[in-house]
Amino acid sequence: MGGCLKSTPEEKVRQRFIETLINEYHYPANTIRREVPIQHGSKELRDKDGNPVRADIVVYASKAACLNRDQGKINFVVECKQVRRRAGRRGENHP
Repeated sequence: MGGCLKSTPEEKVRQRFIETLINEYHYPANTIRREVPIQHGSKELRDKDGNPVRADIVVYASKAACLNRDQGKINFVVECKQVRRRAGRRGENHP
């Protein structure tokens, strides 16, 4: 699924979601990749600073599709965001 990434709030969300995909929804780990560059035709998309645009999690239809990053055989793409909690008024309980 890739190498080590910096431990950030968003990365923690991504890791929990990957665990859920594998353990609860039974997607094989060898069909899941993280930080996958987004292609437009034969070119890799880049942001305004020239950095590659990446999908947080991509689930492919097969191990072979995952190894080859076959865009025609993607089951779905997941974009993760860090959890943000809003402060409540004094005395209120929030989950």
